[in-house]
Amino acid sequence: MGRSSFQQRMGYRDAEIEYLESERDRLQNSLHDTRERFHRFMRDSRQFAFQMRDRLNERRRLDLQYSILNSLEKITDPSEAAEKVLEILGYGLGMDLGISWLVDGATLRCDGFWRPPGLANDAPEALERACRDSVFRRGEALPGRAWAQGGAVWAGDLEMDGEDPRSGVALSEGLHSAVAFPVGNSGGTLLVMELFGREIEAPDEGLIRTLTILGSQVAQVIERRQAEVALAKDLENTRLLRDLSMRHVSEGGIQGLYDEIMDAAIVLTRADAGTVQIFDDETRELVLISTQGFGRNMAEHFHRVNAGSNTSCGIALAKNERSFIAFDVPEDEDPDGSMRMHVEAGYLSAQSTPLITRSGRSIGMVSTHWREHHRLTERELRFLDLLARQAADLIEQWRAEEALHESEERFRHFAENSEDVLWILDAGTGQLEYLSPAFEKVWGEPRDAVLQDLGRWRELVHPEDRERAGEGMARLLGGETFAQEYRIVRPEDGEVRWILDTGFPITYDSWRIKRVAGIAQDITVRKRAEEERGRLWALEAGVRAQRAERRRISRDLHDRVAHDMAVAHQALQLYEVLKEDNPEWAARKLATAQQTVRSALDATRNLSSELWRPAAEESLEDALREFVDTYVPEEIETVFLFDGDESSVPDKIRGQTYLILREAVRNALKHSGCHSLKVVVEVMPGVVRGSVGDDGCGFEPEGDRDGVGLKSMRERTALLGGDLRVVSGNGEGTRVEVYVPLARSGEEG
Repeated sequence: MGRSSFQQRMGYRDAEIEYLESERDRLQNSLHDTRERFHRFMRDSRQFAFQMRDRLNERRRLDLQYSILNSLEKITDPSEAAEKVLEILGYGLGMDLGISWLVDGATLRCDGFWRPPGLANDAPEALERACRDSVFRRGEALPGRAWAQGGAVWAGDLEMDGEDPRSGVALSEGLHSAVAFPVGNSGGTLLVMELFGREIEAPDEGLIRTLTILGSQVAQVIERRQAEVALAKDLENTRLLRDLSMRHVSEGGIQGLYDEIMDAAIVLTRADAGTVQIFDDETRELVLISTQGFGRNMAEHFHRVNAGSNTSCGIALAKNERSFIAFDVPEDEDPDGSMRMHVEAGYLSAQSTPLITRSGRSIGMVSTHWREHHRLTERELRFLDLLARQAADLIEQWRAEEALHESEERFRHFAENSEDVLWILDAGTGQLEYLSPAFEKVWGEPRDAVLQDLGRWRELVHPEDRERAGEGMARLLGGETFAQEYRIVRPEDGEVRWILDTGFPITYDSWRIKRVAGIAQDITVRKRAEEERGRLWALEAGVRAQRAERRRISRDLHDRVAHDMAVAHQALQLYEVLKEDNPEWAARKLATAQQTVRSALDATRNLSSELWRPAAEESLEDALREFVDTYVPEEIETVFLFDGDESSVPDKIRGQTYLILREAVRNALKHSGCHSLKVVVEVMPGVVRGSVGDDGCGFEPEGDRDGVGLKSMRERTALLGGDLRVVSGNGEGTRVEVYVPLARSGEEG
């Protein structure tokens, strides 16, 4: 029993030991798990702390971004923006110095500094002097590297940065770290900002990203603000030019226009002074017309400037293009002292822009002056060019209006004192716009009656000429230039006067007729002189024709009648001698005498018929028929045709036409050797046409070598205002045609 009790106790102990060992293992495992959880907790705590720190840093950076961007809302100047950004970043990041670098072409130059107010006495002056004296290219020093990389660059320990020549100076000033970032975008870099601190710091990638983004955002804000300001300025400048273009020269006169052009140029170019000059064509000089910002002595000295002057306006005049000039030049470049005078007046630079018309002619110059060296932007140059074109147009318009006014005054003076009638008609309304005073003297009718109703003018035209005068006016309104003669009947005394009216269209837009105008001359005296001259010429021609007739009749009496009578007389004498000795020969001589006497009688009868002109003036048909029947030999086949009513033909035309056709018949019988002859007369409305044709030998007409008969026919035809045509050829016969107008002959009668 004791043994079993011992075994029982040993069993209990082994079980207890086993339990304790298992508890030990459990506790060891629990301790290990607890230690692991603690380590995880500590690791997670550190990670959380880091995350919180990063979040705080990110929040701080975002606050900095917001503060910076919010502060730039009204800033347009990059230098001013850089000063504000450096101030906020410097305070926010705990930096001790900020530097802005402006992009100047292919280099960076120092533009300004920022220092905390409490470090005024400990400012890093040596580093500032080094920066002012430095110019960096892309990739040079910390600002150049940021410019080249297009993002922020961190230098945590300047002692380790051997690429920046300023590192030694910065370290001597107690500055050990720096960061630089560009302000720009894809369009280019405006400037680079740089910050220095006294602590050595490891690179902060989040800050580097933030500064890189911030640089782009700052550039966008500046450019947007610049665009807004530029747009507002463009609108202001456009409004200025619009107001100038809408201004009429009469508002304030031409001097007022010159002053407004000068004021606009000063505003558009942000200048301190300005001038407007007008080109003198005679002297080839610029004459000062308007000025602002210059004293009396300067204005008098530069009142006239030629192309030899070394001022901006003289150079622009010589080259006929815009010129820029700086006045602070060495004395050897200023022989006449013009530059020095400008400097003494307080001006260092100027520009001059020629005023050139649309036809390419230079008419003046607009110049602006600055108290500093100044260059115009592309936008300012564009507006200045618009002003110059607009000014040239306005000045040329004023000159054109002045010339038009002077021309109108000269026209009015001429029209009011001219004996000719000047008139202007509105082509659209058909109403007279102007009628000179001479109308009342010539027409004998008040001007107002015709100005109010053009139909009154038509009523005053002679009834026979009214249709023709109306047709002339219609052609004129159709764009033709015309000159025509017509008669008028004065209402106050019934006198008929001759008018020569010359009209021409006045067009605009190169083709549309706006007005028609003309000059009406009273040519009554001239027409009467022409009629008298024609009457005298007709008398002279008639006398010449009568003399020629007498010579021809005398010649025919001598050659034909006298010869026949002499032959008959001689034959009768021989008859007396031979009638007893030789009756047969005596009978022959008696027959010869009888034949020659009959020939002499026929010739006498023909000559008497040719002298029968008064009968022709009573009836052209009867006179010609009688002549043809009497004069043309029976063996020649003859046709005579007369068509029309000759009662409308004046006596003068009947008589002269008879003589012309009679001469044509005589020539045909005398020279052609024809076997047939045709005489035709046609009386038609407005014209008498006659012709004589034969089938004879013909000839070659040679106008300047006409015979006496043909020349006489031409003279008579010309006297009637008609036309004579001769159609002939060797072996082809001859046809003489005469055309005599009835209208002119009626007028002369």
